[in-house]
Amino acid sequence: MGEITKKVHLLSILVTCVLVISSSCFVSAQNNGNFVLLQGTHTNLYMPDSGSGVNFTYVLVKYQATNVTDACYDLFAQLVGSVPYSGETILITAEGYDGEENKPTYAGHSGNPITVVYDRLSSRNYILSYTPNDGENSVPNFGLYAHEMWHDFCPSGNTLLTYFNEEIAHLCSDYVPTLVVKNGQNYGLDQLTIDQMSNNNAWAESMPLSLQGNWSSHPQDLRLEAFFLNITNSFKAPNTDGVLQTFFKLAQELPPCGSDADWNSELIALINYATNSDYRSVFSYYAFTMNSSSYQTYLDALNAGLPTPSPTPTPTPTIEEPLSPSPAIPEFSPLMVFLLATMATVAILFYGGHKVKIANR
Repeated sequence: MGEITKKVHLLSILVTCVLVISSSCFVSAQNNGNFVLLQGTHTNLYMPDSGSGVNFTYVLVKYQATNVTDACYDLFAQLVGSVPYSGETILITAEGYDGEENKPTYAGHSGNPITVVYDRLSSRNYILSYTPNDGENSVPNFGLYAHEMWHDFCPSGNTLLTYFNEEIAHLCSDYVPTLVVKNGQNYGLDQLTIDQMSNNNAWAESMPLSLQGNWSSHPQDLRLEAFFLNITNSFKAPNTDGVLQTFFKLAQELPPCGSDADWNSELIALINYATNSDYRSVFSYYAFTMNSSSYQTYLDALNAGLPTPSPTPTPTPTIEEPLSPSPAIPEFSPLMVFLLATMATVAILFYGGHKVKIANR
């Protein structure tokens, strides 16, 4: 009986150690309140389960949020030719504020994590679309997610992409989710998601009417945003999937400029080349100055045969998987693995070689 008692005692110690080690892996998740983790392949969403009258998890899962954000990630990787953070998963999360008087000056900011804001005291939020009072009738805010994701992907260097970084983010907020919708089935989106994103333009940014009029009095990023919105059909019309790929590839190959007018001239030359159009008059309407000689030089260089991008590969569909606030699968460090293996070996030896079957969990 003494031998059995010792074995039971040893086994209880082993189980206790395993539970202590395992529980240490969940502490950070348990301390984050009612947030829910949605895992994708390249992106994870870590969002509040619900707000004031809005069930965020319901909307995010219903419209396959991580499938869409993974698709945006894939498109940016193809457009830019590289990925940020050495390929580490990008986390998209939310930052709460209490009441309109405490609302931050931004809707979101880039980085890893990408962060959007929401009001803990009302239904106003940027987790869902740009119509924050729609609540669960809205869709995930894919336009804002893509806007901030562009800032993470924007390559370093003295190129058009960095000079017009914020302005191109506005273009991406509209066009990239649109391109995802156009190829929705390739990205594993079901018809409900495709239809809702196609019919609900709330996730795409729009220019407030109050900003229209005397364009020379507005900052450059708003003027270029308005210009891109004006010509957006050139990027979204049928059979134009290669337009943005051409734009992003060649934007990294054109030389740096020495003045604002030259940068503007290079930008409109590239846009006209990529879209096979002439938008100089529209560009001038939004108070952008150009250098005619520089414009022609850049356009001639583009027409001389700068290489065009290869066809866009078909993406691999991703599957969204909602998890509880405490992820079910712990990540063990090498030391934890060693301790567990040692204790398991001691237990097996102590039991005189009897086989112990451990069920998969």
